[in-house]
Amino acid sequence: MNLEKEIPEHWDYSSIKDYCKVNRINRKPEDEFPDEEFEYVTVSCVDGELGQIEKTDKEIGKDAPSRAKREIHEGDVIVSTTRPYLRAFAIVPEKLDGAICSTAFAVLTPEEELLTKFLWYAVRFEDFVNQLKKKQRGASYPAVGIKDVKNSKIPVPPVKEQEAIVDKIDDIFESIEEIQEAQAQIEEIYQDVAFSFFTSRVRDAETDIVETDELIESTQYGSSDATNSEGDGFPSLRMGNYNLRGEMDYSKVKYQKLDDKEFEKYRLEKGDVLFNRTNSKDLVGKMCIYDGGLEDAVFASYLIRVELNENRVLPEYFVTYMNSHLGEVERQGKLKQAVSQANINATELREMEMAVPSLERQKEIVKSLNYMRSKVDEIKAEVDKKSKLIEDMPNSVLAEAFKGDLVDFGATSESDGLSSTEQGISKEQESSFDGEGQQSLGEFR
Repeated sequence: MNLEKEIPEHWDYSSIKDYCKVNRINRKPEDEFPDEEFEYVTVSCVDGELGQIEKTDKEIGKDAPSRAKREIHEGDVIVSTTRPYLRAFAIVPEKLDGAICSTAFAVLTPEEELLTKFLWYAVRFEDFVNQLKKKQRGASYPAVGIKDVKNSKIPVPPVKEQEAIVDKIDDIFESIEEIQEAQAQIEEIYQDVAFSFFTSRVRDAETDIVETDELIESTQYGSSDATNSEGDGFPSLRMGNYNLRGEMDYSKVKYQKLDDKEFEKYRLEKGDVLFNRTNSKDLVGKMCIYDGGLEDAVFASYLIRVELNENRVLPEYFVTYMNSHLGEVERQGKLKQAVSQANINATELREMEMAVPSLERQKEIVKSLNYMRSKVDEIKAEVDKKSKLIEDMPNSVLAEAFKGDLVDFGATSESDGLSSTEQGISKEQESSFDGEGQQSLGEFR
């Protein structure tokens, strides 16, 4: 894309140095304030994805790193010259006015003709980043020079248009964030609904309250042999290989070298019930039914294989109960908290209590729950498709903004002024929690 040819004729497309002072103030902390503590911003302090300074280091003047030289002030925009494609570019907030940053940054102080927020959006846009990428040098530590930053170009409209564009971008990005947050909450919401549904069905049924010892035939701890990531041995299930819904996750599988006898001892079969005996306080005690997704898999020592009396309890019912709010009460009552992890051993598992209806009632509850989950999965799949579209929107928004297409200064109504990106976002907001989701929930009320 040749941005210079695509911007409106009355806009300027000019070098950073024409609109910004660069590295305006330099300091020598070791000489100027040797005994004072100061806030120090390094490249690692900036979140490139968010474009924000997330933290600072504390330094004493006389012990200051050799790169601690640039003084920054509120409204400056700092641009990392190392690995510029990571976009470690941020606006200096009020609380860091007068702080020091590394010489790995170019400190841009915009003149009156350039708004700070517009400058920040402009340097984060792919046109500016691509200019720096073409100029970067070094394979293992790619970087650009200060002159490269100064000579790289950005579009500069009149200040009034900058204000309107920044307001519009802010509004759109806020909408995008709202959609992303809503999508992230869907799984949590539906998980709560599913467990609430399960709990209500159990409470409505005629049940016997029994110790799980009456339902468990045997327990077996997993292998304590060392694991490896090189694929040497048999795939070994660990506590991170399934979630609180009991869904398997094979994205990070480790392996254990076992002899034939040990392999047969710890070999998993499809349908095996697993209990997580050691984890964080919130996750310890979660259970799953192994789906046979790995060939010749075994299980590691933080898991316990549980053989159930299926004449008394269905594995699906037992596992769902233990993962639900009802089971959480039992798990929290039995766990022993260590420094960073909690533990529930096999004996304590057998001492928990469970409400157990008849097998026929268990089957009905499990069937209804599985149907509900299938509806949840359909909605999730649709949301995932939309998420992929949302991920690409920020670049689309900036592309429209810096070609002059985002704000229509001749629009006669609010709808006339909607850009193509805004129209897409409006549709996403309408459909993020649409009638399909409401109907699916309504079926179980």
